[in-house]
Amino acid sequence: MTRPEPIITQQAAVEGDPGEVVRMVIAEVLALDHDDSGPFRGLGDFIRAERPQIETPADRALVQLTRDLRHKARRLGADAVVNVRVHSLRGVGQGQRRLRISAVGTAVRLTGRHRTGDPT
Repeated sequence: MTRPEPIITQQAAVEGDPGEVVRMVIAEVLALDHDDSGPFRGLGDFIRAERPQIETPADRALVQLTRDLRHKARRLGADAVVNVRVHSLRGVGQGQRRLRISAVGTAVRLTGRHRTGDPT
């Protein structure tokens, strides 16, 4: 049986279940920045979308960021990463505009029906 992917959310709990804290997790991605409209549309859009629209380097960076958070949660045996906060920083390096996006959240083991080890 394949385990479901860990849940990534900006909320403090998954359907009211705050879970048992495993530890803090951090992910960071660097990307070339070609977008003048803003650093990104938001992590929430990518988490909710089954197949997010990937149009810019910032979009690709967010997809990688969520993959990294899920990978770290899975390695820790966590069911979710809650209270995720995303930060971005733009700058210039080696003559190119760069975007650094980082996310920090709390890996938790859920006690309710969302546990990744449960068959339901």
